[in-house]
Amino acid sequence: EIKKGAIETALTFFDWWPEDSNIPTKSADADEEDYVDEFGFSPNTADSEILPAMRYYHVRNLIRSSLVRRARVNTDNSNDENTQQPHCYHSLLPFKSTIPSAGRGVFVDGYAPAGTLIAFLPGKVWPKEHLQTASTQTQMQLTENDPRDQLSMRYDDILIDSRHSPYTVVQNLWALG
Repeated sequence: EIKKGAIETALTFFDWWPEDSNIPTKSADADEEDYVDEFGFSPNTADSEILPAMRYYHVRNLIRSSLVRRARVNTDNSNDENTQQPHCYHSLLPFKSTIPSAGRGVFVDGYAPAGTLIAFLPGKVWPKEHLQTASTQTQMQLTENDPRDQLSMRYDDILIDSRHSPYTVVQNLWALG
């Protein structure tokens, strides 16, 4: 249901609906300033140059996910499609979190068995013990209120600070994480 709503959001933004389709109506709260769409993005507060770029990458992620899940590899060096096996069964998609007021979440699109490496998250790793003994200056840096913060707390009380990691858009459509 989340993915369907995200696809409808992209189709509506780019006006890509087929002429004979039943276009969904805009939700009542879509005009409110604090509205968050199915991608976990706030389009009403975004800069006019940022919104089209974000929608471009939303669509790109949806298409990449579909392509990655359909990729096939030869298992016996023949070109026979019947002997080709799926290369990958999953991809990651960012959507609105299912946890209320949590912002964005990452969802597996497809099937990933337990123990599958899903993605890499770059950044400085801070175990709980190091956070408790960190200098005052380091603690102040970690608690700065910046909307671009990329701080993630893992289930095992390890903080990952990705704020100073290089942010690049992956050119390889087959990259998973």
